[in-house]
Amino acid sequence: MPRFTIKHLLLATALVGVTITVVPPIWAVMLRFPFSKTRISSNTKCARVQIQAFEQQIRLYNMDVASFPLSLQDLREEPCGTKGWQGPYIEKEVPRDPWNRLYRYELKSDGTVVIASAGKDRRFGTRDDIRNR
Repeated sequence: MPRFTIKHLLLATALVGVTITVVPPIWAVMLRFPFSKTRISSNTKCARVQIQAFEQQIRLYNMDVASFPLSLQDLREEPCGTKGWQGPYIEKEVPRDPWNRLYRYELKSDGTVVIASAGKDRRFGTRDDIRNR
């Protein structure tokens, strides 16, 4: 009869422990199913940074003109009849989101500004939308 020593038991326990901690994360990557946190894509991060940049440019516009722009294009080209405009607040053309779609800009009646990207599925009103509010 084979003899099992404590050394064998510890080795078997260690192998089971390593297998339990290493294999599920590998499966998660292979199956694209994150176990711990939701992974945020680089495109999503890029859209969030761009929206924050828009917010800052809108603040500068608001400080100069004492009103909000009616569109993101107003940050690039002076709107007719606007006094105090010191732009352009965006040096190049108004950028598109990482999925090559235009950002949605909405000026609400209470004076709040909503800037949004439709996200990966390119449809507004879904879970992957990226917005400032």
